[in-house]
Amino acid sequence: MACVLGVRFSNYLTEALSLSDIPKYFWTDSTTALFWIKRNDQWGTFVGNRVREICSVTKVSQWSYVPGQLNPADLRSRGCSPLQFSELARWEGPVWLKSPPNSWPKLEIKPDEALISSERRK
Repeated sequence: MACVLGVRFSNYLTEALSLSDIPKYFWTDSTTALFWIKRNDQWGTFVGNRVREICSVTKVSQWSYVPGQLNPADLRSRGCSPLQFSELARWEGPVWLKSPPNSWPKLEIKPDEALISSERRK
């Protein structure tokens, strides 16, 4: 659900700020969601509808994995206080994100096939 909300928010900002000519990149710390998006498969209704929406407005190549420890959006779920949250330098993103995209790390991730397959249409 977070991936589809990110895409909707990106579309809203693109239109509201007239940003149609800039490249967009989408990051998730969910390997399962990433593999649902990257695989052309027959998913169950809930997952299938969200993956279709995501794929109708983004390209698979725009999606990448970011480990949870580098994901600033994940800090609140780890007990970070609102004050600590607002003062963190991590809002600037990982250091490598300021480099050209071709130098970003290519993380090899192994999918949890059982979890991914659990959403296949039966």
